[in-house]
Amino acid sequence: TLLYTIKFEFKMAEKLTEEQISEFKEVFTMFQKDGDGTILGSDLGDAMRALYLHPTESQLEEVLAEVESSHGGKVDFPEFIEILVKNMSDTDAEEELLEAFKVLDPEGFGYINSTELRNVLTSLGEKLTDEELDEMIKEGDINDDGRIDFEMLASIMTAR
Repeated sequence: TLLYTIKFEFKMAEKLTEEQISEFKEVFTMFQKDGDGTILGSDLGDAMRALYLHPTESQLEEVLAEVESSHGGKVDFPEFIEILVKNMSDTDAEEELLEAFKVLDPEGFGYINSTELRNVLTSLGEKLTDEELDEMIKEGDINDDGRIDFEMLASIMTAR
């Protein structure tokens, strides 16, 4: 697994600046308790908040369950970076989508009707099949009123 670690570190390094890696290392070091190159899963929430990441309780529970089952309750620095990158990209992408949706929602209602969403998605960016559009609209229109909540839609789109 040295090869895996090298590949993993290279892949993660492509997404991060030297400044971010340095900041992550500094926080990681602050939470190391016994000098074995790991931090406790129970400290991950505090470490993430120290880096201005704000995981939801459910995200944190999911991360902690993974750490407990796969890593014996501790994470090393590459695993720490992997957790941070995953949480950063999920949050950033969702926030960017919500900002973009504001253009479609000048009144601030927080939703878009399904016809308008279909028109916007078929005219912009990545081409989706009719089936993909139907599925996205069905998932986003949780109360079957023809309106798709932007937060639900952002969540669906970032999960794909």
